[in-house]
Amino acid sequence: MQLFPTIPSHPIRRSNSFYNSDFKKQPSLEPTTAIVLLELGCFLLLSRHETRAAARPTCPRRCPSRRGRGSLWWRVVWHGGMLLLAVAYVDVLSGMLHVVLDNPAFTTWPLLGPGAVGFQRHHHHPAGITVYPLINFVQEHLGGMAAMLLFGLFPAKWSAGAATPAVRLFYAQAVALSCVMMASHRWSHTMPDHLPRAISVLQSSGLLLDHHAHSLHHVDYNMNFAIFTGWINPSLNFVTAYVLHERSQLWLLLLVGWAALPFAIGNRIARAERPNGTAHKAQALSI
Repeated sequence: MQLFPTIPSHPIRRSNSFYNSDFKKQPSLEPTTAIVLLELGCFLLLSRHETRAAARPTCPRRCPSRRGRGSLWWRVVWHGGMLLLAVAYVDVLSGMLHVVLDNPAFTTWPLLGPGAVGFQRHHHHPAGITVYPLINFVQEHLGGMAAMLLFGLFPAKWSAGAATPAVRLFYAQAVALSCVMMASHRWSHTMPDHLPRAISVLQSSGLLLDHHAHSLHHVDYNMNFAIFTGWINPSLNFVTAYVLHERSQLWLLLLVGWAALPFAIGNRIARAERPNGTAHKAQALSI
């Protein structure tokens, strides 16, 4: 019995698969992966420099350094909460990205076009993404993630002030989780008997996308776009059905906005909590 239907919902021009890893039989490191690692290294160096340069009064009230920085309990709560937000953020990101790449309107666009065409070819052979090394497959999206990480390279005075390291940490968590997102998509196309027991448990508990939820997308390609946990699918299905059609090109703007959202929120908090004194303003600008 076929697990997923393979009838395409619309004609598309001939193209290679979006997943270059379909044709790479040996594990390899992609250039975009090296770029992402370089950006994360820059995050670490910038945050260390800015933390040392920052004065205590410029630290936001919600910054960990102002609320028991040495407390193990506070650190667990802070990082656990941030990780949970990152999981939800990446699930929404995966849904928006899927909506954009499934849209035939983007197949002729520069840069985005080849990816959109190839991504739609996945509908012809859904199980094709399960054939070659997983390590190659989870790197396929890192070009886009490298672009998103550029928001974290803004100096603190133009970003989130003393909370900028937290924004960068959130982006780093999002990149790591996006690789799990790619793996989750692949596992949703893998026959259950071929999955590790731990992955099956995560799918059955709702922590990863399962076979049934994703198979519904491959019926008409108009629902269940999220490919990480699938938590956002009910809400996203409502939006595409009643608010903004999945073929609308406005989804690309929403995707870009969602990618910039952590930076924008951090910047807004920093502006709201920035001291009004002239001396403090000068001190904040020196970060």
